[in-house]
Amino acid sequence: MPHINFSVYFIFFFLFSVFYFVYMFSLVYDVY
Repeated sequence: MPHINFSVYFIFFFLFSVFYFVYMFSLVYDVY
């Protein structure tokens, strides 16, 4: 079923994007 695969890839890509954005945000603001 391509729809389920597409949904899984979309969710995975979305989570990765959010994680990467937070990581870059923390680097820019030098939280640690």
